[in-house]
Amino acid sequence: MFEFAVNLHIYKAVFFLGSSFGLRINDISPGLVEGPAPIGVTIANLDNRSRRFIEESGLASLGHLRAIANMTSLNTPFLMPQLDLRAQLAVGIALYEAASYGVIRSLLNDRENLTVPPYTFTVGNFTNLTA
Repeated sequence: MFEFAVNLHIYKAVFFLGSSFGLRINDISPGLVEGPAPIGVTIANLDNRSRRFIEESGLASLGHLRAIANMTSLNTPFLMPQLDLRAQLAVGIALYEAASYGVIRSLLNDRENLTVPPYTFTVGNFTNLTA
């Protein structure tokens, strides 16, 4: 089960870091992964704000990989499978990410008037402050 999570986070980190700035996982965290170079990773044509958001998503997946390494008995470097990130195949992960953020936003909107204990502000206030 951990290996599935590791592979998913590797995939997301490679995709987001590669498409934002052309970075690889080991450029940021040397020795964390090893394996064949991914196929088709290219820097996306993005505005700076979007590029930063995509990079942050990649860094978040990298943080999850580090946490998995620190909290489990899995040895690093993690073995990275051969990833095919050519444009026609990478669309799936982009749609998945967009859908997951949409679902989270929808769930928050459904609870926007609930108070966030132990604070006195609502989910809507908190969402607006952190969005």
